[in-house]
Amino acid sequence: MLGITKRGDTYLRTLVVHGARAVVRYLADKDDRFSGWLRRLLMRRHKNIAVVAVANHNARIV
Repeated sequence: MLGITKRGDTYLRTLVVHGARAVVRYLADKDDRFSGWLRRLLMRRHKNIAVVAVANHNARIV
């Protein structure tokens, strides 16, 4: 997956990334499957890259 591109609606992309930042902060101390995936991702990648990965994941769900 390539992440979130610069194409499309800038405002919507900003909102999706902002929501992903909230998800990353909220899931830091949780213990479920998605939190485990996020924790492993944060160990491998920079926090901002992980935020964009969560935003990409959430955008594909919606």
